[in-house]
Amino acid sequence: MSETTEAPAFLRGIADEVTSAIRDQRNSDVRRHFSLIMRVAVSEKKMRKVWDDVVQMYGAPLDAKHLREKRRGRFWVFDRFIDFENGRTLLSITLNKRGRIYGLFLIPVTVPGEAPSPDIS
Repeated sequence: MSETTEAPAFLRGIADEVTSAIRDQRNSDVRRHFSLIMRVAVSEKKMRKVWDDVVQMYGAPLDAKHLREKRRGRFWVFDRFIDFENGRTLLSITLNKRGRIYGLFLIPVTVPGEAPSPDIS
């Protein structure tokens, strides 16, 4: 039996919802998808602090773009670019088969103040 390379639609929907919630700073909407481990490890206050630091460096968020999705063992990893006024970050969301978040990373792609390269799409 071959493994599908396309994530189930409901997981893709959760990843899109989480991306929008992060961009719009609706942390409670993100946290409701957290696994128990994530809920204990990442408070709403910590999420707000990280986001405030990112906005201070990159300016206001503008848009989010789908990059890729891949299966990693029992998990699906969804990567999205989030463009800001002054740069771009990579948002990586790891979901289990039930749609619970087991990993959430916001990684700089450009130096603050540097426009994203047109060939990074």
